[in-house]
Amino acid sequence: HLPGVADDDTESVDRARAQAIKAILGSGGVDAIVELARRVKVPHLIVPALESANLGEADSRTFVLAAVRVGTPDLIGLASSVSAWMFAKNKKAWSEALAELAGANGWSAETLAGMFLQLPDGAASWALVDDFGEEVSKFYWETKHPFAIKGSTEELAVALKRYIAEGRAIGAMAAGHGRLAEVDSPTLFRMLDEAVAQINAALSANGTMTTYYVEAVFKALEGRLDASDEEIAKREYAYLPMFDRRKEPLKLHQLIVQRPELFLDFIKVVFKPATGEAPQMDDAKRLHATAAYRLLSGISIVPGQSGSEVDEKAVVEWCLAVQKLAAEADRVRITEQYIGHVLAHAPNDASDKGWPHRAVRTAIERLVSDDVESGILVERHNMRGAFSKAIGEGGGQERTFAEQAKKWAEIAAGYPRTSAMLFNLAKSWEKSAEGEDIRAAKDRLRN
Repeated sequence: HLPGVADDDTESVDRARAQAIKAILGSGGVDAIVELARRVKVPHLIVPALESANLGEADSRTFVLAAVRVGTPDLIGLASSVSAWMFAKNKKAWSEALAELAGANGWSAETLAGMFLQLPDGAASWALVDDFGEEVSKFYWETKHPFAIKGSTEELAVALKRYIAEGRAIGAMAAGHGRLAEVDSPTLFRMLDEAVAQINAALSANGTMTTYYVEAVFKALEGRLDASDEEIAKREYAYLPMFDRRKEPLKLHQLIVQRPELFLDFIKVVFKPATGEAPQMDDAKRLHATAAYRLLSGISIVPGQSGSEVDEKAVVEWCLAVQKLAAEADRVRITEQYIGHVLAHAPNDASDKGWPHRAVRTAIERLVSDDVESGILVERHNMRGAFSKAIGEGGGQERTFAEQAKKWAEIAAGYPRTSAMLFNLAKSWEKSAEGEDIRAAKDRLRN
């Protein structure tokens, strides 16, 4: 803070810093600036002031050499900034100066690459880096910050491929974010494929932004003629742990409710046959089973669904086909319970306002399965999700659900199994309400 200067008066602060840097240069030379950078808490704030000092080549060489000798990331960053200004002044002369400094002082390829990190992204800068050799170029692409690429579509493509080649697919996603519509589908798929290994190798570093970038790549693939649902679904499977909070159905979910055999494939990965020995599970199979379980648990659309409508033929045929395949795979009970899980997500019927949609009611009648109906009841309770209650509130919320289920049961009177299932749903909510009443009474006694 400067006396007499408002905190938001950045121009005055910048002028004061620039004057201070010039004074320090005048009295102590470049070494004094290096020492200042070592002492201050935020060295990068020196950068604009140092730029205004307009260092010549000799002072720039001295500064860069001293900064590299200190070797801290902050000093290397300042040296890179000085180097960028010198390249802008005279690319040829500064290239020769850097080559001489590196040779005379035994700089590693990594150190030399650090002198290019503040160059503006673009073909000219990348060609300059490449002129210093393959090893320097490799370190440059391994360490540079993935700033958003603002150049041509061709430059964007080059940058993304260079990031990916150095094992930085997430960096490629960050650099290309906002311009993914310009990126060809094979490159988008390659980013997703390569990022899996990067994410698995650094789980602690995978935060909100990584999920955001991955989601953006999937969104960019939507509707492309050269990006089939099958290819997108294959990548979604690899990223299932990232989609825990996703509301939109996955392509993979959509394929599962179209293809009975695919649904059964995932059932078989997760659940053993009803008879016989369970197969041996190594770590890879265990991870596969966990992903498949997440997938099955995340289905929130029903076969034949389009918006709030459901095609009766499609949902009935899918259910019956899955039921048949389950019998062949010796997994009838668990499969039918998961059919119930799927059907629990049916929309209301637009004509009579009842639930489930009448196409699903028909499917329930055709399946004639207690396990399907049990699966529906369990999932309807689970779909409630997290909820809160006031102290001593009791079972009012649950009774509301019970009354709703009774109304649906009356609407579905023409579908006997469905109606009976809905009355059972009402009873289960009433039982939950009684439990909440007891808990509330205990709370009142404690208070």
